[in-house]
Amino acid sequence: MIEKQVSLTAIMSAYLRAFHSLHDEPKIFDDFLAHLILPEKRQALIKQLLPMLPSQVAH
Repeated sequence: MIEKQVSLTAIMSAYLRAFHSLHDEPKIFDDFLAHLILPEKRQALIKQLLPMLPSQVAH
């Protein structure tokens, strides 16, 4: 981890928790606040990159 730099792992974890909260049923853990900590630019980038992941990982 690089000092004073945002952790990509933390960003991705928050995004996936937010996605789960908004789109999945049944909810395992409803982290309904996760989307609030993600900057909109990061959310847009993740949405753009997710389709590039192998299907076993992306779903």
